[in-house]
Amino acid sequence: TTTTTTTTAPHQVKVEQQRAADRESILVSEAFAERDRADIAEARYEHAETEIESLKKLVTSLQDKFKTSAGADFNDTYEEVMQEEIECMREAYEARLKKSTDAMSELRRRHGIEMKAAREKAQRRR
Repeated sequence: TTTTTTTTAPHQVKVEQQRAADRESILVSEAFAERDRADIAEARYEHAETEIESLKKLVTSLQDKFKTSAGADFNDTYEEVMQEEIECMREAYEARLKKSTDAMSELRRRHGIEMKAAREKAQRRR
C-alpha cells in the first residue's frame, strides 16, 4: 500500500496541476473576452455621444432656421409652448368626446328602434 500511495501522490499532483492550468487558461480567456466586450461597449458609448452632439447641433440649427423664417415676433417661451400643447390636447379631447357622444346617440337611437319593435311584437302576440 505504501508503493501505491507514493506512486499515486505524484500522479495526483500532476492531475491537480493540470486542472489548475486548465482553469487558469479558462479564466484568462474569460478575462480577455470581458475586456473585449468592455472595449466594444466603450466604443458604442463614444459613438452614441458623438451622435447626440451632432443631433443637438442639428436641432439648434433647425431652431435658428425656424426662428429666422418665423419672423421677429417669434418667441419660443415655455409658456407659449405649453399653451400650444394644451390647445392640441384640448382639441384632441373634444374630438374624442364628440365621437363618443355621436356613438352614444346612435346607440340610443338603435335601442329605441329595438324597444319599439319589441313592444309591437309583444302587442301582436296578445
